[in-house]
Amino acid sequence: MLKYGQKFLKSLNKGYIGKTFNPSPLSLFQQEQKGKLASFMADKVAKSPSDHFKNYFAGRSLVLDSAENVGWGAINEGLGSARKLGWGAAAGVAGASMMGIDPFGITSGAKGAASLGIQGSIGMGLYRMGGMSKLAGIGYLGATAINTFRRGDNWGPM
Repeated sequence: MLKYGQKFLKSLNKGYIGKTFNPSPLSLFQQEQKGKLASFMADKVAKSPSDHFKNYFAGRSLVLDSAENVGWGAINEGLGSARKLGWGAAAGVAGASMMGIDPFGITSGAKGAASLGIQGSIGMGLYRMGGMSKLAGIGYLGATAINTFRRGDNWGPM
């Protein structure tokens, strides 16, 4: 069972989750950029998180200047408005979900989308393992698809 679990985690690592959280070995240039970003985060963000959020919601993005230092770019009002609107909407949906309110079906839609992403990742992880696990992955993805569009009680672990 341990080998099966290790094989599943390795196959999950090759999918979207693995590419997002465990990127392939970084080149020297990428490591240098990562170090610059870490230094910026330690120097500026950790010391003053409120300034970080103020700049983020003003529409600024992290950029490299000519001396290859990481810093905040110019203010983009459109981007700042989109960020404020997006975070406000997410906070509203989370708050409504915590209170058990489902305005216009948004809360249940957000929960469904999150569940679909999680279940799809598990199914694809099983599918990439090959062998009999590939069949289990196909079955899991099929049950996920059915449960996505089916009303009432769901089948399986979803």
